[in-house]
Amino acid sequence: MANISQVYLLNVPLEDDMKNTLYFSNATSQHNYFANNIGRTYNNVSYQSETRTFRCPDQIDTIRQYNYIMWQNSAYSNKWFYAFIKSMTYVSDGYTDIVFEVDPLQTWMFDITVRASFVEREH
Repeated sequence: MANISQVYLLNVPLEDDMKNTLYFSNATSQHNYFANNIGRTYNNVSYQSETRTFRCPDQIDTIRQYNYIMWQNSAYSNKWFYAFIKSMTYVSDGYTDIVFEVDPLQTWMFDITVRASFVEREH
């Protein structure tokens, strides 16, 4: 099963410092928000792992404006993964390596159970 992923490049107001993020009431509204910001679409590409570089079949100048990536490995799961684009490297005409880092908050937002807790504030 080599060709099983959907990958999307986006330009969204999120940065990897995690100082500002977006919150959603459910996974559907989250997915709809990101789907409305898709800039480039790649279907039937190789499996994407959380620690890999995505070899994008596009020129670097065509995709330089994107800062975020989302993907789904649909042959294995319906889970959507969200990540920050950390860097892009020219490979050849028509190919660019995109290095990404998973956005843990967006990726796992609806898989986390927050139990009763408190925050102790110290100065």
